[in-house]
Amino acid sequence: MRRLLAVLTHAALRLVIAFMMAAGGAALVAVVFVMRPPSSDGAEWIVPIRQTALAIGFTFLGAAVIALGVLPSRRELIRFAVDPSERALPGSVLPLLAGLAGVSAWQFPMVLAWWDESRRLLEQLTAGERDPLGLWIIPAAMVSAPPLIATLAVVLFILTAMAVAVARPPLAVRVLRAGVLLQSGLVIGSTLALPPIRGLAARVLALAASGPDAGVLAAMMEALARQDFFATGLLSRFQWILGGYVLATLATWYGQSLRDAAGDALPSSDVAPPLAVVPGVGILPASAATAKVSSTLSSVFGSSAYRVRLRTHWILAAFRVGYLDYAITPMPARVSDAGFSFSGKDGLLRREPSGTSLLTVQPERGAWPFRSSYVVAEASSGGIIGILEPAGVDWNVLDRFRQPLAQVEKVDARRGYCRYRIRVDQAEVCRFTWAMHGFGVWTAEMDIEFLNGAAQRLDPSYAMALAPILESQARRTNQRMD
Repeated sequence: MRRLLAVLTHAALRLVIAFMMAAGGAALVAVVFVMRPPSSDGAEWIVPIRQTALAIGFTFLGAAVIALGVLPSRRELIRFAVDPSERALPGSVLPLLAGLAGVSAWQFPMVLAWWDESRRLLEQLTAGERDPLGLWIIPAAMVSAPPLIATLAVVLFILTAMAVAVARPPLAVRVLRAGVLLQSGLVIGSTLALPPIRGLAARVLALAASGPDAGVLAAMMEALARQDFFATGLLSRFQWILGGYVLATLATWYGQSLRDAAGDALPSSDVAPPLAVVPGVGILPASAATAKVSSTLSSVFGSSAYRVRLRTHWILAAFRVGYLDYAITPMPARVSDAGFSFSGKDGLLRREPSGTSLLTVQPERGAWPFRSSYVVAEASSGGIIGILEPAGVDWNVLDRFRQPLAQVEKVDARRGYCRYRIRVDQAEVCRFTWAMHGFGVWTAEMDIEFLNGAAQRLDPSYAMALAPILESQARRTNQRMD
């Protein structure tokens, strides 16, 4: 039941993201048509409209794109296995979210009253009829948009609390942050859009005041005052609720830092020994526990070929927003063969669908972050298997003592195609082929092919750890070509 609720709330959050991306993108497109007012008189009408479109466009679209990168994938949410290292939310967060959800639900009567008031205003504007040309949709959209955004904000407040409650740690933290990003986009965008809308309304009232019919002016003033009452009242409440969600998010960071500090304070016998770096030699194990490392994963990667596919949304991958996640499946796919996934956020290679952590691929401590060496270790024991060291566009595969094991060479690179190979004693043992299957790098896939006798010459764990790195490198190279 919990897994079903997690899937449903995740789908609802994705729908909110899609709506905000569409609304923000449409608002930014509309800005193009109101960039240059036809005259100085027209500027008094065009400028508030442009300011409103910019406020909604940047906040809605920006928050949705970032939230899409933060929100866990559906596959992560329904993973069967639970990692013992996963940490729960601080105890005060869930009660706080429950209280915020209750306060949010309390806003529904006011939102429904706003809808009723907007319906009456629309009937006054259209005289209760729909014209044959369909132009009635313009006032309907203008009148319905504010209560629609308010309804979405209330639903999102409640939905975020529900999604966090049913998600597994530490995914609950990412769900909370994605929800708060979406909430911030709605509330901040509405806050920035309200002043220009008020200016536009004042312009309309000034125009009506110059007319001969005082009754029309009184009716318009009453209608606009009612709309401003609902907008101002709800927006101030939304700002307070958003502040509560921001406090809950900060509590997760604070709780994490406290746990990390407590972990650092544990006795040395309770934690894994640190790595020692010896000049001229490199990383060495600091104790026998670390030195006694032998990869037990060779039999896990038993297929002779694998395919690496990007799981991250192609928009996020194109703009390099967030981390890249991959699915690694054997070729040809058989029921008995295990599939794998790689998360760029935590550097974990997992077995699917169980979610068992197999390898960690992390940048080496103290290395230059944009072109660093990577330490490959077994996830269960933390024992280091080896090191992947960059050498220009190529790579060197080293053991844990920094002794060379193999060389990774880029042998071909052109638009839409890259090929790498691993050589051990001049013999090719593995081949990586990256190719686009359509227009755009989002159609690309990478194939891993182990040649005859590869397992006897080199642990397959190195190739599986290299695959996401080489795929990202090839993708970035082709993006520059485009």
